[in-house]
This record gives sequence, structure tokens and C-alpha cells, in this order.
Amino acid sequence: MENLGIYIHIPFCSNICSYCDFVKRVSTKENIKEYIDVLIKEIDLYKEESFEFDKIETIYIGGGTPSILDVECFEKLLNKIFQVVDKNNIQEFTVEFN
Repeated sequence: MENLGIYIHIPFCSNICSYCDFVKRVSTKENIKEYIDVLIKEIDLYKEESFEFDKIETIYIGGGTPSILDVECFEKLLNKIFQVVDKNNIQEFTVEFN
């Protein structure tokens, strides 16, 4: 069985650091909520296309800085992730905080 990992990019920061080469932007609370909603729709699209979420062993949420998400947005994203992956297969779950 091939093991898979997923990377979820949260491209928002409270300020832009000169050393960072990642896609990022300073944004509003509304833009962040909209982005999370779009991520959830994308996860649903992958599920419809029979993506093998049951093979995921690694989840990495990075950015930007995911710590910019408020509790509501973070819970919404995590709830969707754990609806589609088999929690028993997860070997590593990392969230980048700056």
C-alpha cells in the first residue's frame, strides 16, 4: 500500500517577512474565512474523484502562518480533514506556527 501525505497551505500572515519565499499575503478575516470555505470545497472535489484519503499518513498545515486562523476557521478545516481521512492511519500531524 502506497502511503500518502497532504500539505495544506495557509497563505496569510500578519506581516510579510523579507526572507520568506512562500506564496503569502496580508489579509482580512473575511478573506481567510472565504479561503477556508474554498479549501473545504476542494477537499470535497478530491473525495468525489475518489482520491485515496484512506492512505494518508501525514498531514502538514503550513504557510504563511496557520496560527493566523481563528478557532472557528481552524476547527472547520480540521473537521473536514477528519471526515475524509482515516484517523487511525495518521502517523504525523504538523501545524506550522510562527
